Amino acid sequence: MLVDIHVPANAAAGVYKGTLNVTGGAAAQVPVTLTVWDFAVPSTSSLRSAFGMTWNGPCVGHGDSGCSNYDAEQKLRARYLQAALDNRISISLPALSANAERLNVIVPPTSCSSTPLSNVSSPAR
Repeated sequence: MLVDIHVPANAAAGVYKGTLNVTGGAAAQVPVTLTVWDFAVPSTSSLRSAFGMTWNGPCVGHGDSGCSNYDAEQKLRARYLQAALDNRISISLPALSANAERLNVIVPPTSCSSTPLSNVSSPAR
């Protein structure tokens, strides 16, 4: 399991402890210790990057190959974009999004990613 914890830039340095509650197919309580150091990482990356995100990538990665729920897809896309910003990653064409039915576009099967997003790793920090 990978957990990405966003620490606000103005967080006080110190050791924070808590419990991560895992639910779903199984349940567990995982103790977590987080050390916050006395410095802030710049909010803008010094490494130029532009990672692509297909218009249907988030919904396909979450099991909706037809992107059938436009409103839910927009909310999911916003969460991916926020996670990218939190990790100083630039997404190319972040707002290019619409489902095929709304645009009357026929999307060939080869344009859909077959790799679930949960199997994609991000660059090391």
